[in-house]
Amino acid sequence: MNGKERRQLHRKPLRIEAIYQDSQRKYHRGTARDINVSGAYIETAHTMERGSIIHISLIESYRERIIDVDGEVVHSEPGKGMGIKFTDQDNKEIRQLISIIKMQDQSSLLSLSTSSF
Repeated sequence: MNGKERRQLHRKPLRIEAIYQDSQRKYHRGTARDINVSGAYIETAHTMERGSIIHISLIESYRERIIDVDGEVVHSEPGKGMGIKFTDQDNKEIRQLISIIKMQDQSSLLSLSTSSF
């Protein structure tokens, strides 16, 4: 069973800038994608080891806001990225972000359906 099959919640194909700190307290940038309330994938050349605890700041540019979330690295692909499981499953800001994504998805579908007539 691969990682996508193990997921219990559908992830949204949104891409958001992410800033995180490694174990030496150095900051790195990456791109968060496939986000849901339980986790995300961070595309980055600076990966951390599986089991590492990580603090991530997601830069939500379209609302000019930063969402801070803690997580654990559940898999790592050196030089490519890492899968993160959020440790705060009740993070209201992540839930708000997901609801915004859903609204954007619905309006995109609506515009597609009306443009085909």
